Amino acid sequence: CYGSFSALRLGTQFTIDSREGTQQGDPLGPFLYSLVLQGLVQDIVPNLTANMWYLDDGIIGGTVDQAEEVMRKLNGDSAKQRGVLLNTAKCEIVFLHPNAANREAAIGLPGRCGIPEHKVIRNGNFELLGAPIGTEAFAANYIRDNCLPEYKDAIAAIGQVTDPQVQHALLRGCAGMCKVTYLLRTVPPSQVVTATFGEIHQITRRALQNAIVGITDLGLLQTELPIKLG
Repeated sequence: CYGSFSALRLGTQFTIDSREGTQQGDPLGPFLYSLVLQGLVQDIVPNLTANMWYLDDGIIGGTVDQAEEVMRKLNGDSAKQRGVLLNTAKCEIVFLHPNAANREAAIGLPGRCGIPEHKVIRNGNFELLGAPIGTEAFAANYIRDNCLPEYKDAIAAIGQVTDPQVQHALLRGCAGMCKVTYLLRTVPPSQVVTATFGEIHQITRRALQNAIVGITDLGLLQTELPIKLG
């Protein structure tokens, strides 16, 4: 009921009044959060290079002075009145060019913003919402380190299943395929990245050959057709 707060019970002795935020799983939760955050986001700092948010994940692009001003406002009274409490331990400062971190204005920026030194990225390579942003080599290494090992382990586990139909269903719906598809959509194609995805492709082909006994080369080719041709 939205008319009053809920009572959250901890064991049999303690009761906590739920007076802040939304219930976990509430379909209105993301909308209400965005509605509250919208005014703060619009009021942060004008003329930023980037001011993009996905719920509580935000990316701000601009000068050193603008970055400091943004952090001041996100830690200010206006943010706190909206229930926004910034966790600087999860924030990152990314210098898109190595020389930028050595400029006088940038020296001491993490300390002034309250961001730990290990959260400062000085080579321009970083992760945003599970996608690598940076050089081709960084993107390829990210896929190889964060996706390929899990995918290999999942495929090996699926190989232990004796029912071919169950194997095929697991290959399609699980096995980290959603993560692979997400990276295919978010990482710009390049020769290095394509070669890394090629490793995943070969692992998938071998898994299909093991799951579907007697599958021909034509059958394998059909499994690789895009949906519009399937």
